[in-house]
Amino acid sequence: MAKPARLVPLLMLAVLPLAVPADEGADWRTLTPAQREALAPLADVWAQLPADQRASLIRLSAGYPRLNQRQRRLFHERLPYWAVLTPEQRAVARQNYHRLSALPEQERARILQRWQGACEPKPNSNP
Repeated sequence: MAKPARLVPLLMLAVLPLAVPADEGADWRTLTPAQREALAPLADVWAQLPADQRASLIRLSAGYPRLNQRQRRLFHERLPYWAVLTPEQRAVARQNYHRLSALPEQERARILQRWQGACEPKPNSNP
C-alpha cells in the first residue's frame, strides 16, 4: 500500500488553484532561489507556460521546503508531466484523485497495486 507520504507530492499537484490573476505569473529570472529550486524541472519550458499556470506553480512551490528528500524527488519527477496537462486533463486528474482517496483503504491499496503493476516496464522478449 502506498504510504500517505508518497501521495503528498501528487496531492500538492492535484490541488493547484484553478484560476489566479495573470499578473502573478512571474518571469523565471524574478523567482526566488527557493522557487527556482522547487520548479527546476520546468526551467526550460517556464516561458511557454501560461501566466496563470506559472502563478499556480509559484504558489505550489511554497510547500516544497516542507517535503522530505523522497517527497522532493517524487515532486520533481511528476511536475513536468503535470505542467503539460491541459486544464481539462488536470480537472480529470483531480477528480480521479478525490475519488481514489474517498475509497476504503483496502480497495485503494488494491487499485494502487494494480496501477503500479501496469506501469512497470515489461521485460524485453526479443533476444
